[in-house]
Amino acid sequence: MRVIVNLASDRAAHIAGWRARAVQIDGTSEAAAAEVLKAVTFTDGSSLFDLVTDGTKLKAGWKVYINGIPQKGNDLAVSRITDNMQIHVMNTK
Repeated sequence: MRVIVNLASDRAAHIAGWRARAVQIDGTSEAAAAEVLKAVTFTDGSSLFDLVTDGTKLKAGWKVYINGIPQKGNDLAVSRITDNMQIHVMNTK
């Protein structure tokens, strides 16, 4: 499965070293949004999931959209991602 991840946040883009990337998740045709964010890793070993969540829900100042739909609370754990969907990450602080 291929997911497009867009980092509209300067902070996230600086940490990642890129603004948009296709992320490949092998062995599945569907995954929770949280699993996709965990698959986006940084050079320090942390993940995009670590950056934008407290482990269960979005941290204050972060917004995540899946195909334009804003995610709230623990939506990342239950929102399903399929091939060619897009995730946009923004920092509001």
